[in-house]
Amino acid sequence: MIIAYVAAAVVGFRLAFVAEQITTVWAPTGIALAALLVGGPRLWPAVWVGAFLANLGTAAPVWTAVVIASGNTLEAAVAVAWLRTRPLFDPALRRIADVTAFILIAAAICTAISATLGAGVLCLAGVQPWTRFPILWFDWWLGDALGALVVAPAILTALAHPWSRHEGLRDAGWVTAAVLITTVVFGQLVGTSAHPIEYGVFPLAIAAAVAGGPRSTSWVVLSASVVAIWYTVKGSGPFASTEAHYSLILLQAFMGVLAGTSLLLAASVAERVTAERRERDAASGLRKAKLAAESANQLKDQFLATLSHELRTPLNAVLGYARLLQTNSIAPEKQPKAIETIVRNARAQHQLVEDLLDMSRITTGKLRLDPAPVPVVTVLREALEGIKPAADAKRITLVLDFDPLAGSVRADTTRLQQVFWNVLTNAVKFTGEAGTVTIGLRRTGSHVEITVSDTGIGISPAFLPFVFEPFRQGDTRFNRAHGGLGLGLAITKQLVELHGGTIRAASGGPGQGATVTITLPGVILPS
Repeated sequence: MIIAYVAAAVVGFRLAFVAEQITTVWAPTGIALAALLVGGPRLWPAVWVGAFLANLGTAAPVWTAVVIASGNTLEAAVAVAWLRTRPLFDPALRRIADVTAFILIAAAICTAISATLGAGVLCLAGVQPWTRFPILWFDWWLGDALGALVVAPAILTALAHPWSRHEGLRDAGWVTAAVLITTVVFGQLVGTSAHPIEYGVFPLAIAAAVAGGPRSTSWVVLSASVVAIWYTVKGSGPFASTEAHYSLILLQAFMGVLAGTSLLLAASVAERVTAERRERDAASGLRKAKLAAESANQLKDQFLATLSHELRTPLNAVLGYARLLQTNSIAPEKQPKAIETIVRNARAQHQLVEDLLDMSRITTGKLRLDPAPVPVVTVLREALEGIKPAADAKRITLVLDFDPLAGSVRADTTRLQQVFWNVLTNAVKFTGEAGTVTIGLRRTGSHVEITVSDTGIGISPAFLPFVFEPFRQGDTRFNRAHGGLGLGLAITKQLVELHGGTIRAASGGPGQGATVTITLPGVILPS
């Protein structure tokens, strides 16, 4: 940063016409502002050192370089501190309020600090007479103001975010166009006519503001300023005259208007683009929320219809056979079967109610566990005993692949058995006649893994991500082949996670069967 400051100062001093220490072209002000805005106030010593070294080479006494360096540092530090007091100030200058504040505070007001201290100390040291103080002050202020207005935005917008290849090529195109057009205008390639040919630069700056944004605009202004200064100093262009100092003042005033106008326009366009993007995002969010609400409403209606169907079906069977038994309308030899049907349907209804209560306890955080070390194989065999009659009724083969060294887990025995029972029941329910259900148990590192694979109807890829969501079932018809509320796997997932484990499902698709894998943290029991 110090090197950049000193190098820019050397170039500026070569254009010092009113006094050796004062120039109307002073890029270091923009470099200092950008450095403190991006890097923070901690960089102020680098600004001071750069300013001191830059002014040390002039014919003024050394102590004047100290004062001038302090003024240059103070103007940047005050400007940055003032700008930082503004809420949400954006150094990338993408808002009209930020550009306006930058122009007024950094370019117009705070530059008076350096101009006052610098011109004053030169007069106080006898380097310049006090009668020249007004013109010295004005030239100093104009150079610093244009440095802030032209150089700082180019640096700030360039550092706002990383450049993509597309953005780099785009901005290179804008800079090339600015150089070419400014060369034509100020190099007098179309003749020697003076005003108002300089306004040919404005359409390009406006186009950059509308299509390219603040970064493209600031680089167009900087490029145009460099080319315009070059030709004006050489005595060419609309502002050229016999007195280079006067020509530069006219040019810098013109460039100040160009920079301020184009930066404000670019910020206005950027604000509009941002507002339109937010409106689109808001509209998209509303559409998504509406779709989610409609989906939730549909699921609610589907659930209520399913619930009424699932509760009514076993209840009808219970009431029907109870009336037959009550009126002795059923033969004595058929009564045991009727009683068995009543018990089976009552249990089914009881299970539905238990599932609803469990889901309610889980969602409200009222489900309590009583964990203790338990051998997984024991709980798994107990769950298998519970589903074996249903498997035998469908001639389903149960294949057991148990690792005797799988070990134990810390779990609530009742809830762990419920987990296994739910997964095994699901596998049997969705496996056809004479199918196969394979149950695996093994130790994987510090965890115990349980897998249940079946040769059943499988899970479609579209439904697989929702298989553990409550009230979701692959078959949504009310007369579907398999009953249930779609709560079993949802409850299972919650219980597994409450035990610190994970559960996942996989399937090759419809007709390809499915595999459910449960992983639980293992424990080491004392020998």
